[in-house]
Amino acid sequence: MKRLLLCGVIAFCTTLHAKNLTSINDIYKLKDKQFQECEVNGFSLLKLDKDLTIGLIARLHPFGVLKPGDFDMSACLTKRNLQENVITTYFWQKNQNFVGQNLKSYVAYDSSNKNILVILLDNDLNTYILGNRDQYLIDALKNSRDPSDVAFSRINWSSTRSFRDLGPNNVIPTKDDLLQMQEEKYQIEKKDLLCKAGFEMAENIMKARQAGVSKTMQLDSNEQNLYRYPEYSKYKMDLINKAYDEPIHENSIDKYAVSKGFAYKSFFECKKRV
Repeated sequence: MKRLLLCGVIAFCTTLHAKNLTSINDIYKLKDKQFQECEVNGFSLLKLDKDLTIGLIARLHPFGVLKPGDFDMSACLTKRNLQENVITTYFWQKNQNFVGQNLKSYVAYDSSNKNILVILLDNDLNTYILGNRDQYLIDALKNSRDPSDVAFSRINWSSTRSFRDLGPNNVIPTKDDLLQMQEEKYQIEKKDLLCKAGFEMAENIMKARQAGVSKTMQLDSNEQNLYRYPEYSKYKMDLINKAYDEPIHENSIDKYAVSKGFAYKSFFECKKRV
């Protein structure tokens, strides 16, 4: 039987990390005995990697302002949880609940690019998918879980459920419920705007690439022109890096087709990721 570690509030746990660990990458250096003695768990990861903490907060927040601190349990990490750059972990609620539910949370984190996939299950084992739906993150979760985990086997990988689907439908929403739904709507609209803006952004970036504008010049321009939301600048930088994987074409028709194709593909990828 797996040994589990209970931590009420992350800041007050005294056994969150193994001795001498200074970064999340150090976990890969642990010996079998250290895993067997449960020296690291999900809360350890949050202590060791601020990008994971920030990213997890960002993924959970649109779900009714859910927070990492709303989970009071985490499973001990095993070597199954370590897969190249991807680390997986599992949180759940034992003595805490969220809008009447004891949620389970499966997390996959890519430390190389900061992508995070979060799978939530409610009391009825309905699935809520937050973050990056990249197949390699899904595969990492599948490869790391124990086959005997009944709850995990009930995950619906194509689920489109969101916070508004949580709990019974015949309950009159409270003021807090309405504020949470308002926040979720805002986050969805914000992401939609990013993808819409990204289409034109991607097309212009590829047009400049095909016109011979250097990658350095485009990156410098991105740093000088600040957007209202920091994620816009980050997204544009990602697009610039991707655009320069494409060679410069001589034919004007090919240049046009490549630019349009890049814009469409970027839009579809953006919608898939958010």
